[in-house]
Amino acid sequence: MLNSIYVCLQQLVPLVQSSVLGEQALISIGYAAMAPLFNGSTLSPKWVDANSIVALQQVSERLLVSIFESHPVQRTWLLEEVLTSLIKMPSDQRTQRKYRVTGSRPIHTVSAMILRLIQSSASHQDQDARREEHGKGPGPPENNSDDQGQVPKDPELPIESVVHDARVVLDSVMSPASFIVRFLIARTIKREAKVSSLESEYRALLEALVDDTTSLLNLPEWPVAEIVLRTYTSQLVDLIEDPKIDVAIKGTAVDHLGLIATKLASVATSLSTPTDLCNDSDMGGDDASEGGQQQEEQFEDYSPMPKLHGEIPLAELQKLSCLVTQYLQHLRGSSSKDASERHALRLFAANMLMALAPALKSAYQEQSATAVLTNAKYNQDDGDGGDVEGDGSCETERQKIAHKLSQLLQDTLNEKWPNEDPSIVTVQDNILPWNRLMSISECLSTVLALHQSFDTIIGHIVYALGMSTVALRSRALKALGNVIVHDPSILGRVNVKFAINHRLQDSSPMVREAAIDLIGKHAVTRPDLIEQYYDYLCVRVLDRGAAVRKRVMRILREVYLRSKDMGRLVDISRRILLRTGDEERRVKEMATRILQELWLSNVPGVPRLSASGGSEFAQLKAFSSFPCSAQRELAKRVGVMANVAGHATAPQENHLVLMEAFFKQAWDNRAKPEAGIHAHMFPAIISAAFEQLLRAEEAQQPPGDRDTQILALMHLIDVLSAVWPEWVGQYIEMLTVYLKANVPQDEVSIVILILTILGRTIPHVPRQSPKFIREVETELIKMLSSSPQSVLAKAIPCLCAIVEGLSLSHAKLVRVLASCSGKYIFEDLGALLRCGTTQDNALTLVINTPHTCA
Repeated sequence: MLNSIYVCLQQLVPLVQSSVLGEQALISIGYAAMAPLFNGSTLSPKWVDANSIVALQQVSERLLVSIFESHPVQRTWLLEEVLTSLIKMPSDQRTQRKYRVTGSRPIHTVSAMILRLIQSSASHQDQDARREEHGKGPGPPENNSDDQGQVPKDPELPIESVVHDARVVLDSVMSPASFIVRFLIARTIKREAKVSSLESEYRALLEALVDDTTSLLNLPEWPVAEIVLRTYTSQLVDLIEDPKIDVAIKGTAVDHLGLIATKLASVATSLSTPTDLCNDSDMGGDDASEGGQQQEEQFEDYSPMPKLHGEIPLAELQKLSCLVTQYLQHLRGSSSKDASERHALRLFAANMLMALAPALKSAYQEQSATAVLTNAKYNQDDGDGGDVEGDGSCETERQKIAHKLSQLLQDTLNEKWPNEDPSIVTVQDNILPWNRLMSISECLSTVLALHQSFDTIIGHIVYALGMSTVALRSRALKALGNVIVHDPSILGRVNVKFAINHRLQDSSPMVREAAIDLIGKHAVTRPDLIEQYYDYLCVRVLDRGAAVRKRVMRILREVYLRSKDMGRLVDISRRILLRTGDEERRVKEMATRILQELWLSNVPGVPRLSASGGSEFAQLKAFSSFPCSAQRELAKRVGVMANVAGHATAPQENHLVLMEAFFKQAWDNRAKPEAGIHAHMFPAIISAAFEQLLRAEEAQQPPGDRDTQILALMHLIDVLSAVWPEWVGQYIEMLTVYLKANVPQDEVSIVILILTILGRTIPHVPRQSPKFIREVETELIKMLSSSPQSVLAKAIPCLCAIVEGLSLSHAKLVRVLASCSGKYIFEDLGALLRCGTTQDNALTLVINTPHTCA
């Protein structure tokens, strides 16, 4: 029984193609062809061979395609019946990917059938019918050019008739494509408050079709994929702009626009990346004597074509002609007489002709103007004539290439196959390797309308970023992120940057975090992009959402590790340091971990020193003993810390307090395994800080810059002395050079910091030279008589600390203070107490000094 049905349907195929059947007969045959396709589950009892069912469905599909190809009038109702019947198929048959495609993953059988029906519209029968409507009669137009690719003698524009034929073929394909897209979209849109039981089925069918079509894009056998996606894209744009459309439908539209744009961006990126496709021997041609033809076959510039705006540069036109020639020669040489492959060739030629029509017309229109210009210039002197001859030959070359290209596409459009025309030689040497063929196909696809509309697609995704619904904005960010994975330069566009900046200020924390994540994933590795987005990121480190602040800190960490700009490193460190005082515990912990990694991570070449220090640490030469790479890294870290400590645009006390707390926490946690790895870096950092101080004092730079650098280092040493006074105390001899009787005004801040450091560190140094102690004591005594009040507030506690802890020269201190006026003593008493000195005897002495003076 099945064999009889199979034979019957097979015999109907040529009968349908003969165009002798009436409308009623075609309708009956159409229903007969659809029955095995959509009712296959009813033909599968145990006694029926599965292979027989598959063969019957294949011949049924072939018969349906024949009706669709040969009878354009029947297409609309056939498509409607097919799309309606698809939902009646068992779900497992609709969702299975059984149709194998060369160069792509398997696709759904349903999608393959729909695309084959659309592609079969590129038939001669439909073209002849359209020609008869316009009064031209069937058949291709005559070709007035010779076979050598020369410019035709007739100066009229023969390209007009070729473009007209291409438009006829393209319209024939776009009509069913548009019908299918509109049909499926209409079935997925909710009607009022009702939820259709078939809505989810049609939505799944539409998503499967879009996914399969996107995977088939640029495959030589499926040029219909570009037509379908182009049509679908225009419908998606209308959905996004329509205020009456449901939010879920708009979200799907945004997702699909992102899917299509991602595919286009990946193609452009792969073409822009140079790769070794294959050796010349892979081309199949061993004869290297065929000059120009061999050069065409070896043409390997597959970079994306520029946007076509009328005239195309000569070099790009030459490249285009070479690629089209190789592409069509391969397809003609490898194609059989199967109708689907012929449809693919005709559709490619029509699509390419429509895309290149403005450029080809421009080249043809230049012919008469060039001839007149050349003849006029030849009447001038020889020098000018030589120059013009070169220009004239360039224009003539453009016309030759344009005519050759249009002639080749016209022959393909009119199915002028090699076996029908001996002048077109197709041999196995023209068969290209698959990767080279795909590169050519992708390069040629960049001139087609879908690729040329890439900016428009991105623009509508950006438009969706400003919609009122949080879910839509989030999906638009996700879609844009998928595209940026392949083309990060999109982040540099003005409209994209403007939209992302607004999303960084979005009312939804989820959207803000998604925008931050988008920048972090793609802009960090591009210095040009991070320059544009850095200020936006820095503002978000104060975001009210804890998750956003954490994400920003992760991005800033990546920027820090990749940056060499000292100003940028200082700014990042300062912002992360401020987050160590965040009110959110997890944000504070993350900021501390990041800062420990940036400042206290291990430096190769720096030995692990004991927590109490060692004899090797007691000398400054410990820093010079490190490898050069370690010295550079330590100097960079100390420079960053110093500039953060001395930052002048924010309250310094906050920075200093947070930095001191950070160092103290890292040292207190040294016993923990995860924190102990940072503790051994402190001695090296202290040594590096004093080394940088020496270099700053000896540097040949303007005094203002030098003093700023020294002051910043003093701030850092001041913080370090609060945590490790016994270690910093081993270097205090380097600081006493600033102690002088008359302190210049520009050094007051430095001297105050030095006095604070001395007061902290000297009592903790067990063994100091008596001579050094006396010298420091003497300098401090001299400063009491001639220093500003701010210096005295630090000098007196420092002197008391030295007397109480080291020199024990109480009588000398009493005499010095007794010689001072009571005004200074009582004014400085409160300052002494605020300094927090713990020398009870010294404080008692100072308090009783006025009575002694009396």
